[in-house]
This record gives sequence, structure tokens and C-alpha cells, in this order.
Amino acid sequence: MDSDFINSDSSISPSSDGLLTRKQVAHLLQMNPHVLSTRRKELEEILPIIRIKGSKLTRYRKSDVMRLIEGGCMPASSKDNEGGNNA
Repeated sequence: MDSDFINSDSSISPSSDGLLTRKQVAHLLQMNPHVLSTRRKELEEILPIIRIKGSKLTRYRKSDVMRLIEGGCMPASSKDNEGGNNA
């Protein structure tokens, strides 16, 4: 992963449009990373997944996540905060 987008300590660089990990996206959306994984199919239409060729890794575009946050269009679920936020 390009260090211009994500710092080595996994913090998000505010001026970039890089790729984010599931844990980083969950932190931004204030949800448990496990909930993001379990709702992957449901969210894929509004939060597309980038699959890394040759691996099982998935990432999310920072611009997609920020658009989702700014638009406030996150589908509600009663399970969003189960287990707290582990980010």
C-alpha cells in the first residue's frame, strides 16, 4: 500500500484519496469492524469494495467513505454497535 495515502501507524491522511482498510472504514463510520464485514453485501452498492488482485484483501476508496458520511446515507441496523467499536 502506498504510504502517501495511509501512514504506517494506520492513521488516515486527510488530503489523499487512497484506499482504506476495513478497520479504518469502521472507525470512520463509528461501527465495529465485524459489523462492516457482515454487512458487506448489503453495503456494496453504496460502499464499493476494491478487491486486491492475487489476494483475498479488500479495500475501500476514501472518497466513497467520505461521500457516505457526508450524505448520511448509511443504512440503519440494530446490530451496528454490537460489541462496541474495536477500532
